[in-house]
This record gives sequence, structure tokens and C-alpha cells, in this order.
Amino acid sequence: MKTLKGNKISVVPPSIGNLNQLTKLILGDNQISELPDEFCNLVKLDYLTLTFNNIRYLPKDFGRLNKLKYLYMSYISLNEIPHSIGNLSNLLEITVKNGTFSEIPKEFYKLKNLVTMDFRVVVII
Repeated sequence: MKTLKGNKISVVPPSIGNLNQLTKLILGDNQISELPDEFCNLVKLDYLTLTFNNIRYLPKDFGRLNKLKYLYMSYISLNEIPHSIGNLSNLLEITVKNGTFSEIPKEFYKLKNLVTMDFRVVVII
């Protein structure tokens, strides 16, 4: 597990994609505004926390993280959920609080193993 919580990180370098054996990553409580496309190379990741950041968009290939079981994205300014979310076939739990979306992609409903979905104060415009 790698925790970088509360380190005032503003940029996640593309080289993070080289950590291809990483299974747990906590990036909460930073100043991150975007994730590089190479983030999607973390294919063994099963636990991810992005809470309390300024992330507006996830990489379009976010669904490549198909080992992901736990995904926490509260208070991150997220405007859009990528359609590839439907590829997260092992996802058990997702939390999104204080988000504003134009839509929840229909692919979201492919998440057959999902046990907990916590969407609080989410506005669909």
C-alpha cells in the first residue's frame, strides 16, 4: 500500500504508471487536478482513494483498472464519470459525494458485483 495522503501534491507524474504491481493507493487530501493517462497502467490496483482533491475528470481508460474493488472519490470536483467505468467488473464499493454530473453513464449498470454505492449530494444536470 502506498499512501500519499495530505502531502499537498498537485501533480501526479506520468511515471506513476510504472508502479504496475501497486494494489492500494491513497491520494486523498491533496491538490491534484488531474490524473495522467498512464494512471490506467496500474492494473493490479484494488483499492483507490482520491477524496478531497480538485479532480474534474478521470482518464477515459479508467476502466482498465478492472481489479479495482474499492473506489472512493468524494469531494473531488468530478464533472464526468468515464463510460469505461462499466469495465470495473470487480468493483464492490464506490463512494462519490458532492459531485455534479451531466449523466451517469449507462455502462455503470454493468457493475454486477457492486455491493455498496454511496452517491450523496450528487447533482445530475
